[in-house]
Amino acid sequence: MNENEVAFYKISFLNKNEQGYIDQLLPFKIWRKNRIKQIITKVTKSKYGDIKNLKLRFRKKVLGIQPNEQGTKSYLDFLKGKKKVDRMKRIFNNVYIKKHPYIPQSVTVNFSRHLYINIDDLHSNLRLLHQEQKLQYRFDIQFGTTLRNIQTDEFRNYYPSSNTSFYYGETLPLINQDDSVTKLIDELSETNIIERTKRENSQWTIDKLYDDVLLVVPIPGIFIGSKISLPEYIKNSKSIIGFENVDNNLCFTAWLITRILVQE
Repeated sequence: MNENEVAFYKISFLNKNEQGYIDQLLPFKIWRKNRIKQIITKVTKSKYGDIKNLKLRFRKKVLGIQPNEQGTKSYLDFLKGKKKVDRMKRIFNNVYIKKHPYIPQSVTVNFSRHLYINIDDLHSNLRLLHQEQKLQYRFDIQFGTTLRNIQTDEFRNYYPSSNTSFYYGETLPLINQDDSVTKLIDELSETNIIERTKRENSQWTIDKLYDDVLLVVPIPGIFIGSKISLPEYIKNSKSIIGFENVDNNLCFTAWLITRILVQE
């Protein structure tokens, strides 16, 4: 057992024969009753001698937080925030999406729609989406936004569409290697999203991002990480040298070496 392990406990006790409860982070299976009674007296503003019949119920192990007063407060705030976010996501998935459904422009498009929480949550959803893909694909992301008029302070909501795409007016990126999605995530910072989705010379500015739709257009027959298969007329040509079988994607290096050999 690691002496640095921390766990979350629900502690029950009697205070002047009245039942009480507190939630507390403590060292996992390494705790003293007198220390716990001191914590209870501080939290409940009770007398030490009035606290009796301590019982601890293990809830879960916790990583990265110290088992002290500040650590417990931070963890309880985290749980409170997570509970709020989970409730917002349930409402979004069960009510909002049904009321405002997203319909892709093509039947070949796969998509997932999410309530926008923060940039880390977006990146997590993107990684999960990528893990589900076997074929190389073109990627797009469209945002539901709330816009504010900088002159009148009027607000308008815009649902995800090609007009709210991060790649509006551009060629969609090709995801053909696992490291392609890493580059994509690096590009999708919150500041960059705001800058790329706003429109120049407009009185409307983005007040907040509400939801996002991650779209995948699979490329049939070409798996992620696979080499490109050249057409037969190139393979059979005596005047064209193909480098599709070069390992580690070092095609340019192979071309340089071949050119030098041909010149010699």
